[in-house]
Amino acid sequence: MYQKVEEYFKNFQEEYPRYQSEKLSFFSFGNTEEMADELSELVVKKIK
Repeated sequence: MYQKVEEYFKNFQEEYPRYQSEKLSFFSFGNTEEMADELSELVVKKIK
């Protein structure tokens, strides 16, 4: 589980500058809010 979060975050870090430069920013990530919720849930589970 934690590895998935790490992979997603790594992908985000790699992709974000490109999206920003294309002026697409967060819109390119689709349902960013849902993804953020899932990420936070995974992180909370890992911490517990």
